[in-house]
Amino acid sequence: MKKRAFRRREINVKWILVERNGTSNLLRFVDTYTGETWNAGVGSILYRPLPNTLLGYIYIQAKCDKSNYSKVEIVANSSLQTDDASFTYFDIWSGTRAASELPFMDTSDVDDFAIDSDVIDEIQNDIATLQSDMSAAQGNIGILQTTTTALQSSVSGISGAIGSLQSDMTNAQSDIGTLQYGVSDLQALVTLTYPLDLMRGDIDTLEGQMSTAQSDIDTLESEMDTAQSDISNKIDKVLDKAGQLAVFDSAGEIRGSGVTPNHCVPTGRIIINPVADVPDGFLECNGQAVSRATYSNLFKVLGVTFGNGNGSTTFNVPDTRGFFLRGWNHGASVDPDAASRTNRGDGTTGDNVGTKQADELKTHTHKVVTAAHSASDGSHVEGTPSTAGIGFQNTNATGGNETRPKNIYMMFIIKT
Repeated sequence: MKKRAFRRREINVKWILVERNGTSNLLRFVDTYTGETWNAGVGSILYRPLPNTLLGYIYIQAKCDKSNYSKVEIVANSSLQTDDASFTYFDIWSGTRAASELPFMDTSDVDDFAIDSDVIDEIQNDIATLQSDMSAAQGNIGILQTTTTALQSSVSGISGAIGSLQSDMTNAQSDIGTLQYGVSDLQALVTLTYPLDLMRGDIDTLEGQMSTAQSDIDTLESEMDTAQSDISNKIDKVLDKAGQLAVFDSAGEIRGSGVTPNHCVPTGRIIINPVADVPDGFLECNGQAVSRATYSNLFKVLGVTFGNGNGSTTFNVPDTRGFFLRGWNHGASVDPDAASRTNRGDGTTGDNVGTKQADELKTHTHKVVTAAHSASDGSHVEGTPSTAGIGFQNTNATGGNETRPKNIYMMFIIKT
């Protein structure tokens, strides 16, 4: 089969919400490089509904059939283009290249992910720390260089002085040799003995200063090596973390390295699981009590909202088994019985997230039609007046054990 030729040009694409109704959110591609736009639809993009009750990161698997693009960079866009003032923000998960259609929660074919902002923040903090350390190291290096220059200048001066003294001693020795041939010369030699002793003392002092200066230079070089090693280690650490984010493959495409779907789901987010097995990094929302130490990140998010566990070392996760989820009323007056909702697990009731409500039928009436009745005049009979009751019957009861819409079982799981 002949390969399709693609034009190699990266484009910048954003997800834009263009319509919202009760069952789906439609998306539009926008090429911010050329201004070209095209709607998401069958054959070009797969989309999933964004439930009102689920705020945070949403999985979107997509493919692009624009034949003249070989790569698509998709940027998460958190601002929703809508006139609906009540609409809230969502963080939309996106990939970094055009991909084939992917099954929901099947990680075997997923090789590109947006990175959790916590990882990026950590890298940025490391880079900032590294820059600060490098600035401090550069300052220290400048001081060391200045000190080294001064020491080298001193050593140069000392070397010059030693050379001058050695020259003087040579000249003095020559003079001594000359003076050996006469008494007057010997007297001159005696006169020179004292200055020569002073010069020898100065030479010893200068040699000691040179030794100290060399020791200082060795110490400075060692400190510079240590600073360079620290900088190198921190650079390696940053590069290592950057390598976990994305690498370029042989085709020049950016691919995630060492990143799994669990990195893209914030702790405490509830998602739907279509099978009975709970994946790693999640717990079933069955009200179970779990360890506060083992699941410390989840405990930071939930606290004891859905139950205090044993009161000290455990806490409860939400129990969604058998329940339909309903958007929080939040003062909207849509739920007329919001104030009567029951305990969610920590004693909180009423119009609050996590409270429960039993099934119920709205108050209504039925008409009952009976057959016509008639009566005729009878004979007048003397006697004692009395009253008689009229009997009645209830309508026959029909129906099942609860009031419900059509439904299908799915497991709700929570990210730990």
